[in-house]
Formats: sequence, structure tokens, C-alpha cells
Amino acid sequence: MDIEQDLHGKTRTQPVTAWSAVVVSGTSIILALRYTDSSDGIEGGKQVQLALTALQSLAIAKKLTALATHALDAPGGPSAAGHH
Repeated sequence: MDIEQDLHGKTRTQPVTAWSAVVVSGTSIILALRYTDSSDGIEGGKQVQLALTALQSLAIAKKLTALATHALDAPGGPSAAGHH
């Protein structure tokens, strides 16, 4: 799956302002993401609720952990400035 881009080739983003996750029926994970359409993250938000299997949740967590670790360790990232 590709990351969406606008007509100018910029990555389209909606800032996440809050999130929550719960287990439903002992087998599914519901991930709720609140986001805003405004670039400053101040305006009212929208919410999407995603139903994930346990395996999907683990795969997403593994990928996000790897990406976050890379971003933190990147030059100019928080770790580079000594902010752990």
C-alpha cells in the first residue's frame, strides 16, 4: 500500500490528537484514532475506529516501534539532542 500524496507530491497527513485501544470479545482489538484536518491540530477532530486482529496489532506495533526508534536516533532527532 502506498502513502497518499497531494497533487504537488507532498505527503497527505492529518495530525493525530488522541488515541485509544481496547480488546473486544477477547479476540479483536479496536484502535480509535482522533485526528484533525487542520495542520495546526487545533480545530475540532474526527475519529476513526479500526478493528484489528491480534496479529495485525503486533505487526503494526513492531513496524511503528522500528520507525520510531529510527526517527529518535536520526541526526536532529530527540535522541541526538540528548532528550531521552
